[in-house]
Amino acid sequence: MARPQSVNDEDLLDRLAAVFRARGFTGASLALAAAADWLEREVITPLTGSASPAARLEAVGSALDGFYDGGAQACLLNMLSSARVENGPFSADIGGMFARLIEALARLGEDAGLGSEEARCRAERAVMLIQGALVLARGCGDRAPFRRMLAALPEVILGTDALPPSEALAPGRAGA
Repeated sequence: MARPQSVNDEDLLDRLAAVFRARGFTGASLALAAAADWLEREVITPLTGSASPAARLEAVGSALDGFYDGGAQACLLNMLSSARVENGPFSADIGGMFARLIEALARLGEDAGLGSEEARCRAERAVMLIQGALVLARGCGDRAPFRRMLAALPEVILGTDALPPSEALAPGRAGA
């Protein structure tokens, strides 16, 4: 019988990030492995599932919201790549994780009826928006940019039919 989980994933990644600061490469390798596992389990698997594209994207949006604490937590990939050099110790792993995410988002767009080129462009844009919203939310101490990005994600990936009401995107609104 498996042991019950005693530490939630977000706390674990926070602790692993602290290990990186204190212990360097070995700790960072563990943190990156944990992030890759979470990404596969909570994002890639739902994106490539059998539910409707909108339902898959909604599940992923909820997972991202929870994992990043509504925009209060930084992206570990961003933290580990901030001083990135062409052949840094984590370059291949980080690049591979971003490529896997873009590929899964593009496949979701194709499943929704987009052409492959448009789906890939939309997927890249979505990843840029996710990363930018996380940086902006933390840098400004305001979770609203991340919340607005999550609300806009269906439009970014799936197209104009999935656009949420304009009130959800407006700064300072309850949904933001």
